[in-house]
Amino acid sequence: MEKRPVLAGLWLGGLLVKPQILLLILPAFLIMRYWKVLWGFFLSGLGIASISIALVGFKATRAMIELWMFQSPGYTPGAMANWRMLGINLGGWINEGSGWAVVLVGMLITFILWLRVCLFAPVPGTDGWSKVYFAIFALSSAFTWHSHIHMGI
Repeated sequence: MEKRPVLAGLWLGGLLVKPQILLLILPAFLIMRYWKVLWGFFLSGLGIASISIALVGFKATRAMIELWMFQSPGYTPGAMANWRMLGINLGGWINEGSGWAVVLVGMLITFILWLRVCLFAPVPGTDGWSKVYFAIFALSSAFTWHSHIHMGI
């Protein structure tokens, strides 16, 4: 809104603390062609990754990546605020197939709404832009596979 897109992208890099929330936010900025915001995000991401690797080293970084990739299949976290959590709960109450059907339909509707918001977004800083940003954030939280309740707050 201040017409400083690179700075906005640098702040966007702060979401790397919870990178799953970027699942729809980064593609939204690609669709809307906000290259300067994405450039700022890339710079902050590079900085965060460099500092992290410098602090713990390559061996620990690799161990963390392996932990994420290979040690957590089947883990079902409890307090989520997304379609997956609704599906898990419905699956326990009704049956697993019905729960996953709701998840797929909900995610499809969310994706369609997200695409519509991205394709018809106003220019940043104009009336309605903040509503678009918050809509993209909310849709990302619902769509993301791992989104805790506190992330929506």
